[in-house]
Amino acid sequence: MTSNSPVPALPYQRILLATGGAPHSQVAETRAMQLATAQRLPLEVVVSVPLASGMGTLSTGVPGMETLELEAQQALTESRREVLERVMAQARTLGLEVRGHLVEGKGAAEAILQVAEETGADLIVMGRRRLSALGAAFAGSTSDAVNRSSRVDVLIAR
Repeated sequence: MTSNSPVPALPYQRILLATGGAPHSQVAETRAMQLATAQRLPLEVVVSVPLASGMGTLSTGVPGMETLELEAQQALTESRREVLERVMAQARTLGLEVRGHLVEGKGAAEAILQVAEETGADLIVMGRRRLSALGAAFAGSTSDAVNRSSRVDVLIAR
């Protein structure tokens, strides 16, 4: 490439941003919006809502526990919906074409891969939680799972 040659565009047509609002996700939010803005690409945003911890396992025989679990799930869903709305509003402020996807009851990696497939996204942008070596060995991470299973490129923002 000569100095007068134009910089080739990235080979992507649609970006999927996977976020949950945590600090490591906010780095990914910024990076995805930078790429989408620079390349004038549509942005898909996915936020997963896992089952609240203990949903369905503690309620047996404990009066009132079902109600508490339902309230916890509703609060989790609402907080994730607020994250999705915030990110979409920020993207719209930048003039981006954006669509949101709130996926309930699935693991984060499964939700991300499902939405990537459904939307035809060809780049997934996500953050990476900083796990200790021991934590990573036992729990793994969503970014590792997506990176291993994705059919499209994955950018892990740090």
